[in-house]
Amino acid sequence: MEIFEPLNNPAGPIALALLCALTAGGLMLWLLLKAKDIERNRRMLLSMLLFFAFLISLFSAAGTAVNAAKFRQVTVTSKAVLIGKKKILFSDLRGYLIREDRSQSWVNPGITKKTVRSLVLEEKSGKTHLLPDAYYDLPRLINALDEAYKNRETGGED
Repeated sequence: MEIFEPLNNPAGPIALALLCALTAGGLMLWLLLKAKDIERNRRMLLSMLLFFAFLISLFSAAGTAVNAAKFRQVTVTSKAVLIGKKKILFSDLRGYLIREDRSQSWVNPGITKKTVRSLVLEEKSGKTHLLPDAYYDLPRLINALDEAYKNRETGGED
């Protein structure tokens, strides 16, 4: 049995976005309540801009938290793959493969700017599970899957 934890910790980006939201919210309130020396129209415009910065920062933190919740601990045993609390038996697994998504340059379509590799696990029901290279050690995970799948076929036990 091998356990794979997500490589990226989302605490830093979430904390930064929340700090930006608190700063923007505090400045907005200060402008509205205390800054009487600034012209009224300019004060309202600045507070609206800070309100939008507050909303963008808050939604950015929420989006990062939701994204981080998708990537959970992966455990490979001789009979199943566990993604978080979801158990996928090898008998229910149609297969797995490495998928590479390449983004092309807008200026020169012949140039690849970025390649993202992901491990895709597909169940027989058609549901797929995506495990990206940025969050998991794919070479180790693939070796563990290959070994467990081979042991399953030859009758190996945990």
